[in-house]
Order: sequence, then C-alpha cells, then structure tokens
Amino acid sequence: MQVFEDIFDRTQRMLTDWLSLKNIEQALEMMDPQVVWTGMGQGGSVRGRDKLRALFSGFRGQISPRVVSDLQMEIRAQDGQLCVVEGSFNLRSVSAGEQDFCRMTLVYRAVEGGEPRLVSGHISVPILPAGIHRRPTDTVRWSEYERLRRAFEEKIAQLELFTRSTMGGLMGLRLDEKYTYFYVNNKLCEMLGYTHDEYIAMSGGCATGAVYPPDLPGVLETVGRSLTAGDTYEVEYRIRNKAGDLVWVLDKGQRVADVADEPVIYSIVSDISRLKEAAEQLRIERERYAVVAELVGESSFEYDMKRDTLFEFRPSQEENGAHWVKYTGMDSIEGLKQVGIHPEDCAQVLQRLRADAVEITPGKLTAVEFRRRQQDGSYAWRRVLMRYLKGNDKEPLKVVGTVIDISSERMLLQEVHTDSLTGAYNRSYIKYEISRYLKKKDGDVFAGCLMLDIDRFKQLNDSCGHLCGDMVLTDLVKMMKRLYRSTDLVARIGGDEFMVFMKDVYSIGIVEEKAGRLLEMARRYAAEAGVSFEVTLSIGITTTRQGATSFEELYRQADIALYAAKAAGRDCWRTYSPEMKYPTEMEGH
Repeated sequence: MQVFEDIFDRTQRMLTDWLSLKNIEQALEMMDPQVVWTGMGQGGSVRGRDKLRALFSGFRGQISPRVVSDLQMEIRAQDGQLCVVEGSFNLRSVSAGEQDFCRMTLVYRAVEGGEPRLVSGHISVPILPAGIHRRPTDTVRWSEYERLRRAFEEKIAQLELFTRSTMGGLMGLRLDEKYTYFYVNNKLCEMLGYTHDEYIAMSGGCATGAVYPPDLPGVLETVGRSLTAGDTYEVEYRIRNKAGDLVWVLDKGQRVADVADEPVIYSIVSDISRLKEAAEQLRIERERYAVVAELVGESSFEYDMKRDTLFEFRPSQEENGAHWVKYTGMDSIEGLKQVGIHPEDCAQVLQRLRADAVEITPGKLTAVEFRRRQQDGSYAWRRVLMRYLKGNDKEPLKVVGTVIDISSERMLLQEVHTDSLTGAYNRSYIKYEISRYLKKKDGDVFAGCLMLDIDRFKQLNDSCGHLCGDMVLTDLVKMMKRLYRSTDLVARIGGDEFMVFMKDVYSIGIVEEKAGRLLEMARRYAAEAGVSFEVTLSIGITTTRQGATSFEELYRQADIALYAAKAAGRDCWRTYSPEMKYPTEMEGH
C-alpha cells in the first residue's frame, strides 16, 4: 500500500541514526510517542519515547562505534493501518572488526497526513554487547525474541478489538479446497461460545468444517458462483455452537491479495439467528394469512359508496339457497351498529374505511377485524377482506369483499396471552405490552403500575381448600376488570400475585384512588361470596414518571412498594419513592 512504500528506507535510516551515528533524537522522531519496545537485553520492556531515550542513553557510553551491514528485510503482514517488518543485520564494531548477528521485528502504523510511525519493536542482541570480544560458540538469546512475538500478538489483538468491535467475527481464509483458516479472531469464537483452540478443533481448522453439514453444499455453490463473477460473496448458513445449538450467521467475504500477492479471503461473520427467527415467523404468518384470504368466508358483500348502500350475500344450507340482506347509511357509527358490529369497534372500523378510501392503491386488499353480533346475541370475531373499485372518474365507486369467521384464531391468541385459570393476561404478554408502551415518549400522559397480592393466601388455601383459593383468584380478576378501564391491562404474574397497568393517566391521584376502591371491594368480597376467610389485599404503586425504562425496572419499583405495604400491616397501598428498598437491601441485613 502507498503509505508503506518506502518503509525499508525508513527502517534503514532509523537503524543507522540509532546504532551507527548515535542520533538518538532523530531516531525517536520516527517512533510513536507511546512506542512499545520489548525485550532489549536485560532492560526488559519499556513504553514511550522518554523511557526509550533513557534506555538508549544508558548504553551509549558503554558500546564502541559500530556499523550496520548486511541488512535484510521483508514485510510479514500489512493492511491499510499496520505494517510488520522482519529482518536481520550484522552489527560490526569499527575498532575490533568483529560483528554480531541481530534479528528485528518492527511494527509501523499509518499516520494521517504524515509518515508512518514505529509503534512496537524489538531487536535481538547477543549476550555480549557489540564491540566486546566473544567466542564463536556464543549464541543469540532467542527467549527475548519469543517474548516479543507474544507481546506483538497481544498488541495486534488489542488493535483488532478496537477496529473490529462493531463488525462481528473476523476470519481469514486460504483459497484452497477446504478454505483453511490462517486467521480467526476471538470475537467469532466467543460469539459461538468457544475458546480459540476449541473453535479450531471443532472446525478442523477450516471453514468447511465449521458449516453445518446440510448447509455446506449450498454454501460452496454460492461462494463459488460469487467468486467466479467477482471478488465478494454473501452467504447465510448455520454453525453449531458449543452448547449444541444451531446459530444462523451471515458471512460477508472479499477476495484480496496478500503481501506475497497470493489470493486470500477476509470475511466478517455476524450472528443473525434472531433475524432469521423473526423472518420465519413472518413467513408463516403471511402464508397463513394468504390461505385464509383465499378461502370463501361466511358471507360476501358489495358496498355502493355513492348510494351508501351495502348488500350482503349469505350462503344458506337450506333448499332455497342463499339470500341478500340490504343495509343503508353505512358511512356512520349507527349504520355499522345495524350490521351488528360491536359498539366499541365501530369507530375504528369507520376510521379505517374512510382512510383507505382517500388513497386507493390498485389491487390493494384491505383487512379489518371487529366483533359482530350473532343470532344468539353474543359477539364473535370477524375479519373483512375487501378491495376498492374506482369508477370512470377515478373516484372510489364500490367496495367488494368477504367476511371470515376468525373466532378460533382469536381464541388461540387468547390462550397464548392469558392465564388459563383466571382469564387475566399472563406475564409474557403484559411484559411485551409494557415494553412497547415504554418506547413511546408522550409528554403529558404517563402510565400507572400496581403490584398486588392476597394477604395470607397460603392460610386461605390451607383453611378453605385450593378450590376456594382458585375461586378467590378468579373472582379477584373479575373484580379488577369491573373496576378498571378496558384499555388497562390486568395480568396474573404468578401464584396470587397480580399486576395492573393503567395506560395514559394524567394524575397519580387517579391510580391511588383506584387502588383504594379495589381494597374496599376486596374487604366486602368474603361476606358476599360466602368465604369464611377474611380477604384483603396489599398493593404497591409506581408510575412511568419514576424513570423506569424497562419492564424489569418498573416491576422492581412496584414490587418494592408492595413490600412496603406489607410492612405497614397489609390491607393497604403504598406508592414507590426512590428511597424505598427491599428489606434485604436495608442497613443491618
């Protein structure tokens, strides 16, 4: 690369200034202020120009003049930021005419707008300094050289962590049959739960050994085709992690030439397991929706928008076949009620119909769900699939569609989201809803959160029986659903522990007033239900204005307030304040 094109000349000048001419300051100018010098004789390792200057100066008067000769250099590693130069030379004493053989390893870093600087270096020295007579049997100390290698590898690891931390795992591959590794960084190993040695052992030292076998043929075909067409590839496959689970990864690679002008591949590997799982769930949902949309519903309809008239066609099992039902005045809440749409759903259905009529997309299929009254007076869930038709004047003229019974789907969703005993939402659903709510940033409104449980519930079970206990739990949920709004969430967290999440409130007083009313309802309950055990509640209250940014944080605040209510004698509520703590967090515990 251009920045390192004169690195050999620069190295020769530095060695000459330092070892021959003793121009220490000129040599130091070529080094980074935080240069690391490893294993120079007995001096150990030093960091920084100042310490290196002192080290050089200490030897300056002890060593006779000498000459650098037979300098051999080669670049061992290079990229846009770093260049590693290794080599050897003879250090000859001018007076005695004898010479010592030295090896060197120097690491340079590119500097924006300037010459490269030495950031790490080592020159092996013999046991005796240059210029002092030694016997032919004396040998160079390689222990210091090996120590340099270890220090160099650690330095490279630190630089890689800094430069690659946001890019995923990194690997270098040779373009052989197995795509043999010549480099794998620690982040890739950690991503899969392995140590570096464990990963190499698992993969056999090659990329083909790491890929989940059923995925390998497709991977090889994709990579081969991509590298035939260009120098990059992108492929998804699975790798088994240390725990035995399959992890989906995205492998983005590029073919480049190394310092020996041999083609190799550098690749970034990212964990995409969660994205794949979400994509699969989306695919299944889309497939399910497409199948449902293709099925004939319980009825079909045609709505004339200009005349505001709806004709619904209802198939019949009777001998006289089907029949049409006519409705008028559909562009209103009252008109939708006469079709049987639940009063609470009319507004959102009407809003959706009007919004879609403003901007009609050709071929767009609109879906809307609502509850519709049945012949026995109960309500069941329906989905309407419809498409708008334009007239010659390009204005919406008619809507045609079908009505599908989705009661079973809604029942399944209800089973997934609710507690089977009480009918309250379960913990996972309220956690999801609270987490989604906390992502909103509404300034004026906030949410209240109440944690509550039944005082001495175990004693109630022991004295009245578990069937009675189950009845109390179920009746408590009914009680809360009567008291709180339909937009508020009532959930059973576990056992006799419940949570109420009140969305969009303007005052903490509203939350506390509802808590007081719930306590009163619970006190009257035992006598009204014929339960021989006094039923009271303890309630902890917090709000999203206390700074909670996650479900866990909100849960903790409300739970601490619940403990405070119990400590105050039960049958009461307490509101969280920052100085409150769990009993085990208080002094003396």
